[in-house]
Amino acid sequence: MATHAQIVNEAKAINGRLNQYQLSIEKDNLNRLTNIFPVVNYKLSHPYENLKYYPWQATGSVLFNDQSLAVPVESGLSSSLVVSQEQEEPFSFILQNLSDSDIKINSIHVKLASDQGVPFPEAKIDIKIVKNWFVGSKEVLQVESYSLAHPILAPELLLKNDDLVSVDYLAKRNYLKIKNDNLESYIDISSPKILMPNNITTSDSDTLQAFSIKSYKSKQIWLTVSTNGLKLKGVFKGNIIVNYRLKNNLETLKIPFKIDILNIKLLKPELFYGVFYASQLKADFGLKALSKNKSQYLAELKDLKSHGIDYPTLYIGGDSESVISRYLRYRESLKFPCDRGYFIYGIADTTVPTSMIESNVKILQSLMQKNTHCEKSEIYLYGIDGASGNLLLKQQAAWAEVHKAGAKIFASSFEKDPLIVKNTLDNLLYSRISSKDVVAGFRKSNKDVFMYGNPQSGLPTPDRYRRNYGYFLILNNYTGAMPFAYQISFPDRYGYDKGVFNDGRCSNAESEYCSAWNNFDSLIFYDHMFTYPTSIGVIDTTQWEGYAAAITDIRYYTTLKELMLKCNQQNINCRFEINNLIDIDNPQETRKRIVEKIKLLL
Repeated sequence: MATHAQIVNEAKAINGRLNQYQLSIEKDNLNRLTNIFPVVNYKLSHPYENLKYYPWQATGSVLFNDQSLAVPVESGLSSSLVVSQEQEEPFSFILQNLSDSDIKINSIHVKLASDQGVPFPEAKIDIKIVKNWFVGSKEVLQVESYSLAHPILAPELLLKNDDLVSVDYLAKRNYLKIKNDNLESYIDISSPKILMPNNITTSDSDTLQAFSIKSYKSKQIWLTVSTNGLKLKGVFKGNIIVNYRLKNNLETLKIPFKIDILNIKLLKPELFYGVFYASQLKADFGLKALSKNKSQYLAELKDLKSHGIDYPTLYIGGDSESVISRYLRYRESLKFPCDRGYFIYGIADTTVPTSMIESNVKILQSLMQKNTHCEKSEIYLYGIDGASGNLLLKQQAAWAEVHKAGAKIFASSFEKDPLIVKNTLDNLLYSRISSKDVVAGFRKSNKDVFMYGNPQSGLPTPDRYRRNYGYFLILNNYTGAMPFAYQISFPDRYGYDKGVFNDGRCSNAESEYCSAWNNFDSLIFYDHMFTYPTSIGVIDTTQWEGYAAAITDIRYYTTLKELMLKCNQQNINCRFEINNLIDIDNPQETRKRIVEKIKLLL
């Protein structure tokens, strides 16, 4: 048992380290230090506890700063999950180092079993670290609205290898681990003047790697529990087992954990879910948002599918019919729906002479029929991006030719103007959440209205994507969602900077390029990224998981609606209005209420 003097000395040592810490950080972060006192108090009352566990809301509104010294507490959270058949569900928690030395986490495992001794497969629980790094903004995507001069630390990347990205907290810079001729090094991905060499590679690990937690700092851990392919139901209990080293001692932290698997398979969502997916097979692939090799392209399609995206767009500008056929066959092999195809650019361009439109549509119809199992698919061609006013009206002749050829039009708009073309626009992508008259106008004509940019991708705020692309759509009469974009890196995509920021090298350099990993190389927009590319795969983000959670929310909603249709109306459990269960601002509690109703009707 520690003596009173030892405890007091350790508290003084903590305060000493705080004073040093205070000297090393900026004024605007000093308020975080006021939260250290609960840590000191907890340590005084638990002198032998070195590693503390706190449950955390994976897609909640509170973002965890791993440099904070505060006690990371969210009230009312439990160490349990409710999942259904054929579903993926995230769970997150914080590990806080309460010792005066760094702790090395050697491994994290999850051991669960039913009361009958049936184990839950450990391989169906994926474990990652939530990486804090510097971003341009957590609120806006326009650079001029905020400034490149004020990077903000935010939890965004989901990594197996914490060392893949290194962060300099004082200089506010990010560094990516790369490999060049089998030699590993780090490259600055926060400076607009440092470009990515053509011949480098980078990739995350296949399994969780050992990582360190600094003294009195914390790490957020992200679990993804999958019931896909399992024939299990009921409650599985056990522990999350954290094996770690403190100084020369090997120790273990066991965290009680429970999964309740409902005896029901979730239905597909009643809404259409897509995303602007712009990747194409190109020879100049690298760590880019648009140009990919086959391994990257297939990894991204699998990632889209696992996150509930059924209708990613197909960018086909410059692609031959054989390449477009490859795209379609890849999607067919992964069981993407083929009843609709959303095509952008190339032979899907609606700005070509109207005499070409019919033959282009026929080509796309033929390619869909030859390369998918669908005998007939609805072909959607993209109108001029973000058009309004006269530009919308000028497209009417081309859109009429599209309809005559047996295809449809989808187009995005930020204004009320879409109402002037509601008779010719088949699928509106809309982002003005306050203009219910526009949505109502299209819905009266039995047209689809998808949420488009509320917000667009790139903001590390998972709760916004979950709220605005989930239950909000139900209560506001949208029929789907298609945010922009899975990956769009702006200098790579648009070349807006005209050489001001990087001497024009984004488009002119032969041996290097502006990578999708640098969020600070445009003067106009921060990159719009739901995920980040590696040389062989993809890195997911917290906001991407927020969008996926919205889709899962609607799957639960759709499943409950179906159960209600089959329910005997004499059953008192059926007598409720399902939309009264929804609180848009609290999707977590809304999901719980829906789950409870599902349990009553099973």
